[in-house]
Amino acid sequence: NGSLARFIADFVRAGEIGSGEDQTDYYASPCDYFENGQCTRESILRELLDYNHKWPSRQYQLLGTPLVNVTNQGDQYDVAFKISFTLHNRAKAVSGVCYFRAQVVRHQDSFLITTIREKFAADGS
Repeated sequence: NGSLARFIADFVRAGEIGSGEDQTDYYASPCDYFENGQCTRESILRELLDYNHKWPSRQYQLLGTPLVNVTNQGDQYDVAFKISFTLHNRAKAVSGVCYFRAQVVRHQDSFLITTIREKFAADGS
């Protein structure tokens, strides 16, 4: 699905600097953003703010093509993708690869991520 692949690419790019709070538009509200239950738009914003403060400089790059499984409901997709990331602050830089699994639903003329799981593989860990 071309537009879904584009959505994922935009989602990855949204993590970079200067994207403001657009990133939260990719999450349903409330969504189970964490393993342990519900999370509101406000808590996502608060966490993003925190994260942006901790790592003022960030680059993300989509690696390969997202793998999309269409679930039995036609407007729901299971998407697996990986990105490489590099985070910098004054003291240090961290880089590595992150594996994502996301449930995505078609929402009007775009998509919404309803759940997302991340597995990090930072360099040297």
